[in-house]
Amino acid sequence: MNLKQGDLENIILNALWDLEAAEESKIFVSHVQDHIKNERGHLKAWAYTTVKTVLDRLVDKELVSRQKEGKKYFYKSQLDRHQAGVLALEKLLKQYFQNDVAKLEGTLAMIKNQPQKPYASRPTQMGSGGITATPAGQPASAPISQPAPSQTAVSAGYMASTAQGI
Repeated sequence: MNLKQGDLENIILNALWDLEAAEESKIFVSHVQDHIKNERGHLKAWAYTTVKTVLDRLVDKELVSRQKEGKKYFYKSQLDRHQAGVLALEKLLKQYFQNDVAKLEGTLAMIKNQPQKPYASRPTQMGSGGITATPAGQPASAPISQPAPSQTAVSAGYMASTAQGI
């Protein structure tokens, strides 16, 4: 599996949040490395340098803070999962839905109501109104019904775990 930079950052942020929730007082690179291997089900450990590089990138993005202790640094997240979810959702809303909440809600409702992956057999269509997708089994010209906004609720926590490149 070839993970993108955003995927690595999300995995590391989630490991950091898990360790903070377990009340680890000082979280070093090796703690994050061990957590990813043991708790996330990865078959082999990521290289120490990989974890450190990604943590340092998160520091540069001001998502994580770093403090030196002896020869090592320990790390702390600067936002919680909910805050990260809000940021990711705002980025998603702007980037793909032109800040139109109704379009996002309609897409989320469509995804929620599909028993299987709805886009497996049909490509995404780009239009001036944003991304629209045709669920499998519908012709490309069929309109996609969008429920009223009151029918759906957006969970920022869910978006944090699925959005890339916070």
